[in-house]
Amino acid sequence: MTDWYLSPIFDSYAAVIAIGAALAALTAIGFAFRRLSIKQTAALVALRLLAIALLVLVLLQPTLLVTEHKKQTATLVVLVDTSRSMLVPDGRDGRTRWQELRRVLDGAWSDFGELATDLEVKFYGFDAAARELEHEGERWKLPDTPAGDESAIGSVLDDVLRRESRKRLIGVLLLSDGNQQSPRQTLPPQDPARRMADLGYPLYTIAFGGDAGAGQSRDVAIKSLVAGPTVYVKNPLNILAEIQIDGFANDEIPLELSWGQPGNMQVVARRTVKASARSSRVPFEISHTPDAPGEYKLTLRAVPRPGELVTTNNQWSTFITVLQGGLKVLYVEGANRPESVFLRRSVQASEDISVDFLQINQNSKPVRDAWPLDVGERFVPQKYDVYIFGDIDAAAFANKGGGATPAEAYPALEQLRGTIENRAGFMMLGGTHGFGAGRYHQTPLADALPIAMSRLDGQNFDEPLREDLHWPPGPLKMRPTSPRGMLHPVMRLGAGAENAAAWATLPPLDGANRIQPKDVKPRAEILAESAAGDGQAKPLLLAWTYGNGRVLAFAGDSTWRWHLQGKANLHRQFWRQAILWLAQKEDEGNSVWIRLETRRVGLGKPLRFTTGARQGDGSVLAGATFTATLQSPAGTQSPVQTIRQDESATGTITATDASGDYQLVVEATKDGAPVGRATARFYVEAQDLELDNATADPTLLDSLAKITEPFGGQAIYPEALADLLAKLKEAPKSLDVEIHSRWTLAGQTQDGAIILAIFVALLGTEWFLRKRWRLV
Repeated sequence: MTDWYLSPIFDSYAAVIAIGAALAALTAIGFAFRRLSIKQTAALVALRLLAIALLVLVLLQPTLLVTEHKKQTATLVVLVDTSRSMLVPDGRDGRTRWQELRRVLDGAWSDFGELATDLEVKFYGFDAAARELEHEGERWKLPDTPAGDESAIGSVLDDVLRRESRKRLIGVLLLSDGNQQSPRQTLPPQDPARRMADLGYPLYTIAFGGDAGAGQSRDVAIKSLVAGPTVYVKNPLNILAEIQIDGFANDEIPLELSWGQPGNMQVVARRTVKASARSSRVPFEISHTPDAPGEYKLTLRAVPRPGELVTTNNQWSTFITVLQGGLKVLYVEGANRPESVFLRRSVQASEDISVDFLQINQNSKPVRDAWPLDVGERFVPQKYDVYIFGDIDAAAFANKGGGATPAEAYPALEQLRGTIENRAGFMMLGGTHGFGAGRYHQTPLADALPIAMSRLDGQNFDEPLREDLHWPPGPLKMRPTSPRGMLHPVMRLGAGAENAAAWATLPPLDGANRIQPKDVKPRAEILAESAAGDGQAKPLLLAWTYGNGRVLAFAGDSTWRWHLQGKANLHRQFWRQAILWLAQKEDEGNSVWIRLETRRVGLGKPLRFTTGARQGDGSVLAGATFTATLQSPAGTQSPVQTIRQDESATGTITATDASGDYQLVVEATKDGAPVGRATARFYVEAQDLELDNATADPTLLDSLAKITEPFGGQAIYPEALADLLAKLKEAPKSLDVEIHSRWTLAGQTQDGAIILAIFVALLGTEWFLRKRWRLV
């Protein structure tokens, strides 16, 4: 069928008529007719009018519309899930989902073959992407075993719609378990399903697999493992873990703990666990005591059981750092006070120091009636490196029957005195029952402390504070003595003048135990003092050596104010330096450190880390530059960018696309000179995306089909496939498609060139005649 119509310029016939009339008027007045014969005049007017008529015709834009009807064959697309989750044996009689799918298709090949005589039938296998399957005889060639490691239903539907965009789809048939597992493909499957609805295409779905996945058939999986990132040599590493046991009720599940360097792992512990129900999560503990320092790999493994489909989830690996010479501190505190909370927090911020805290509520009479404390084993040599006594009265350690000598009356403190003499560090803090107020003058520790105490000293419980033993509550500004205090390792918060400036910024203490200058023993050093009351300097911190050990006496108990008023870094530095000096570790060299956010990370996931450097006294090494390099399981190395933050640096590791052991190496320099080097290893877990979480999702498939329900889309049971194919046989085999062709005068390049040539020829002929007849 053909049809003509005009499309005048500006959509206005009036405009075209006006333009034509104006040009005709110019023709009437544009010639000197008196000098021409009638034939000459007629010739010129005819040429001009033809040119104007051609121009008007172009402005009217006559268009020819030709409509043709053609037949287009309909296409049926069949998508077959070939991902590994189809191997889950949750079908009838223990058949896998793939076996069920093959059984359904084997019974329908002849129906598909009949459809293919009238329709175009295309089969695609899919996992992370779609691949067209070959047609062999009456059937299409399916893989023997589904091997896809991912399934991306959304991306596959979208891709197939693009491939078949020039065809008329009679429908898309999706055979799958609905388990979408693809971290790289984030397109929701609902998006292409809505596009099918917009195009009027139905989506048919058949779900395979029940709502019990691989994890609920027969499987053993380590679900969690908790272990500290560091442990000290000869200290037990206690590991808390959970195991999910499905389908092995009342079976003994063997567990193995392996320890060592990658490639040289040894089983160091074994145990078994048992599940009482068909599906249960069982918590358990297992431990190992390392005997040498270093960085070690730890792997907890459940021995695979017969019938398990998934074994990649049977083990859990991480890395543990074993510290040599890690300092152990025993802190005995008799009162619930802020100082103990913030002191422990600051000391334990150091990875190489661990604190055991013994809290005694000495203000409770029933507690005091149960004294003495059973702590003798804690005070033996080499049990701890440093001992701290908080606000604890000496009576807590006194024998009920007393004794003829201090050693007999206080055997635990006599044991501690000998341990201090044998190189342990000891520090006593101020408090209601500290020093003489706690009657330590009558104990063996009187010899170990750097101050002398009076036999008349003593603070009774439940009585007001004795003013002769305590400075009144109020501000006491702590300052290093000069020059000894300024230079002592415990008191160095900065270099040179920076040290005095740092101390000047610290908030004052709130009261302290009275220590008079006359109480200081001859060999003791006053490291810090304060002007109080009469303005005379009062000792606050004293140090000395006792035998082979070191002792600090600190009259204060409110350094926690530093922490709360924005000086937490200086608080940590002061207490770390005090512990290191007591343990005789203050002369250690510069060290570089790395803290990983975790030692185990998922495949392709980022891992953040922090790195820094400290001096031997524990203070931050300012001005250092850090260079980080990552070594992959394959041995390749790549740089990792670090960003300076205050006196440390942070970075993010993103190259974790392969499972296995990685090593981060950080090298520090200052002013071009090397400072040190640190390494930290972590494990990228192996993931079986398809089988670690292989639960079928028929609900997803049902929801996708319902999106196209107005056009016939539906979710069907496998047994209903034959009925669906019979229904499709009755559908129109082809579609009568209207194809429209348009031709517009001067609308094509070639037409425009011809019209322009005619227009120029008319005007050129007119000009030639006018020239010949001497009109120009």
